[in-house]
Amino acid sequence: MNILQNIDLRKYNTFGISVVCDFFFQLEKTEQLSDVRAFLQKNPISFLFLGSGSNLLFLGNFHGLVIWNTTKGKREISRDEDHVVVEAASGEIWDDFVSYCVGNGWGGVENLANIPGTVGASAVQNIGAYGVEAKDSIVEVFAEDILTGERFAFSNVECQFGYRYSIFKEAENRNLFITKVCYKLRLQPEICSVYDAIEERLTQKKIMQPGISDIRDAVVSFRNEKLPDVKILGSAGSFFKNPVVEDVVAEALKVRFPEMPFYSLDDGKTKLAAGWLIDQCGFKGYREGDAGVHDKQALVLVNFGNATGKELFSLSQLIQKTVFERFDVVLEQETVIVDSNA
Repeated sequence: MNILQNIDLRKYNTFGISVVCDFFFQLEKTEQLSDVRAFLQKNPISFLFLGSGSNLLFLGNFHGLVIWNTTKGKREISRDEDHVVVEAASGEIWDDFVSYCVGNGWGGVENLANIPGTVGASAVQNIGAYGVEAKDSIVEVFAEDILTGERFAFSNVECQFGYRYSIFKEAENRNLFITKVCYKLRLQPEICSVYDAIEERLTQKKIMQPGISDIRDAVVSFRNEKLPDVKILGSAGSFFKNPVVEDVVAEALKVRFPEMPFYSLDDGKTKLAAGWLIDQCGFKGYREGDAGVHDKQALVLVNFGNATGKELFSLSQLIQKTVFERFDVVLEQETVIVDSNA
């Protein structure tokens, strides 16, 4: 087992934060989990599962073991007249998996194109974009307890998916390493192009009857325009969740701010646009040192070069405070905060 020591994690997190972990191990096969378990039994230290590092913010050095998941593999495991079930290793890059599905004509994840991260993260976070969420396709998630070796298979219902949520985000499940995820995709795709951004791209290209590859191309084009290239400007995508409030709260906000975007949900609640709230508070394009807010999308915090995690976290707290003072709305972080000293 090749355990490395004192590794700088700058290139392993998309914020580009330079922090050092005490121990580092690249997991290439799930069979290596037994080696990791043996190491942790001899060295009872903190550990962190790391994929693409695209949804986390390090506040400082990590005093423990970072397990970098680069497991690979994807295959069709069953099909019927209407659907195909595809299994993918948790370390597969998510957008590569989307391209694989679209290339085979399997519909269901094309709206989730160009989202950074891994297959495993798609289940943990229940990623979503343009009217689609990972939970719409996930049928089963497999996991192994890193400390005991016990293995689990969770159905879609057992994952308890919600808005950017699954049971894998709970503290009591922090030992569960997702090994693979199964998705049920459509052989006769149903196109979801209800968002204006997608419709605009299709109209511009004069595509009247789009296929899933057209949807994927439109999504990639739009995301590339609005979001920074993390190879140039460090970020973790959307830093905050879109807040969900009771309808009565939304009605009161409509009176005060009639221009505010609202998205009605099915459960007596309304989703607000966090980016709009942040923009109205004057933070779009804001910069303090090397910590700032993207000038095209206020939901995205950026590292202009050498910002520390604590500086970016402090900026996020200022944004939360300002939004609450103006709108009486609480913004929740979507990005995971990593602090091994906590």
